[in-house]
Amino acid sequence: MDKKKVRDSKNYKLVELKSPLSYFKKFWLYIWYDDSIGSYIANFAFAYVFIKFLLFPVLGLLLGTSFPIVAIVTGSMEHKVVQGSICNNKIIASGVTSLDEDEWWDHCGNYYVDNFNLTQDDFKNFEYSNGLDIGDVLILKGSEPENIEIGEVLIFIPQDRNFYLTKGPVIHRVVNKWKDEDGKFHFQTKGDHNSKSFENFENDIIEDNVLAVSAVRIPYLGYVKIVLTNVIFFVSGYGGI
Repeated sequence: MDKKKVRDSKNYKLVELKSPLSYFKKFWLYIWYDDSIGSYIANFAFAYVFIKFLLFPVLGLLLGTSFPIVAIVTGSMEHKVVQGSICNNKIIASGVTSLDEDEWWDHCGNYYVDNFNLTQDDFKNFEYSNGLDIGDVLILKGSEPENIEIGEVLIFIPQDRNFYLTKGPVIHRVVNKWKDEDGKFHFQTKGDHNSKSFENFENDIIEDNVLAVSAVRIPYLGYVKIVLTNVIFFVSGYGGI
């Protein structure tokens, strides 16, 4: 441990001064090796600061978006049934039932054919053709509006401002795209699990509200965020696990 010795002029004795590096080492050991509650709190605080102010900005710079990572926290893109329905078609399931491509298309395909002239073969060529699950993490990248294609998974600010303020950005699949008189692109999306494309937040997404498109999917990692969010809601009184 680096130390400097100075003479205390009042008490006439040598005083050891620790270098900044020694304090950093002590702090580092406290975070990673101490078992106290304070250490765990400091660990979470350190991780939050690291992710928010270092990891996110660096990834955003590399990937061309200010929104480089998201976690899937709802079932709107799932091809699963949990004792309920999918695309508003009633399915009674015991536990979780995952649908294969044909089963999912039998329940949800008519909407795509009737409204967007998209066939099952079209859908099989889309990214994440088997949907996205709760707990998935998506690494995102920026994309010019003209390069965004039907079938891609889009992350965007919804039309309804109140929806955005309460629920945040939306992660749905592009099902329609057009250009207005001013040359601006517009998009329409739909959640694979949902019965339709909803008018209040996703039937006319202007290009300025597009945050990113999906680049890489990492299964299960998002459960860390889901658990922590639920714990925060529980402690604050806004909800529970």
